[in-house]
Amino acid sequence: MTDEKMDDLLKKALKPDIEAEELKIDESRKTDYRRTKNKARRKRTVAAAVLVVCLLAGGTATYAAYPEILSYVNQKQTKKLGHMEVVDSQGIQSFAEGKSELDYLTFRKQVGVKILSETVTEAPEDIKVSIDTDRTNYLFAKMDPYFSYEDKPVSLEIDMILSEDQLATGLDKDYMGAYTYQGSFTTQNGDRVNLISDTTGAEHPEVIAEMVSDGVKYILSGRVTIPEMKQIVESLEYVPGTTGEESASAIYSDEDIAAAEELIRKEFESWNGVKNLELHYMGDSCNTVENVQWMNDLNEGQKVSDEPFTQCIAFTSTFITDDNISPGVWNPDSAYAGWSWYLARTDGGEWHLMTWGY
Repeated sequence: MTDEKMDDLLKKALKPDIEAEELKIDESRKTDYRRTKNKARRKRTVAAAVLVVCLLAGGTATYAAYPEILSYVNQKQTKKLGHMEVVDSQGIQSFAEGKSELDYLTFRKQVGVKILSETVTEAPEDIKVSIDTDRTNYLFAKMDPYFSYEDKPVSLEIDMILSEDQLATGLDKDYMGAYTYQGSFTTQNGDRVNLISDTTGAEHPEVIAEMVSDGVKYILSGRVTIPEMKQIVESLEYVPGTTGEESASAIYSDEDIAAAEELIRKEFESWNGVKNLELHYMGDSCNTVENVQWMNDLNEGQKVSDEPFTQCIAFTSTFITDDNISPGVWNPDSAYAGWSWYLARTDGGEWHLMTWGY
């Protein structure tokens, strides 16, 4: 690459809103860019106009302008992901500007919006969230590792857009170096997922899954197989943030939801070695014909109601275990997220707690 072309690329990435001729490019940055681009090991960065230069320049990330979120592998475009949306949450203003670190449970409470979650196998104080945000345009949060899949650590990055200006330019990425595109698939929830892996010749190469779900981008990575990564992606469930608004229901009153929660809490209190239960209503989409039929199928064995069920309500939850937990049930001193609870009733009747678990 010629020095003139290098100058043009770095100028556009460093300061796209002023005339390129006004910028001077330090020679050391050119050298660093060439060295990084030619490395056999991977360098994953945010793309600027498809080319990876912005993070190497040491400034604020610059983003490419596309209507949909795109990914590139060595400048070759993969399948388009879904549209990101502006995340509107006062909780994000509680984060420090710039780079900071929080524990997972504090992050989930402060972020104030629902996020995809997986079982957390480590104690909450051991899960650290690295955050980078300007509190105006973007928020990046990474948990490395987030959880273990058959003793293989898996990390999770969550990218959020906070302003209309950032939405107009997007959050696109280019995976440079020893990476290859492995195809895409669509989850049961209808989200497109791009799969990328490294080609370093390692016995267990890193596999990356990218997706946009409900306007938020998720990046999972770990040294797992592609079928394992697909299974991990499908296992994710939403856990609403506790400082944001709970999902409104057009079906159930606040009293209906509170009565269902009370039954869950009574069951939870009968378990030994667990505490700090947090419940989150899944939303009216849980009241499907299929779920109601499932509840009636369960009732055939449980015989808790003589009348057929006509309504279903469901919650996700988080809770913590202590060192008194029974062996083989959960891990001691751990936090769990995404634990589901399903209840059913006949119109206007009392709720029955039918099943719970993952």
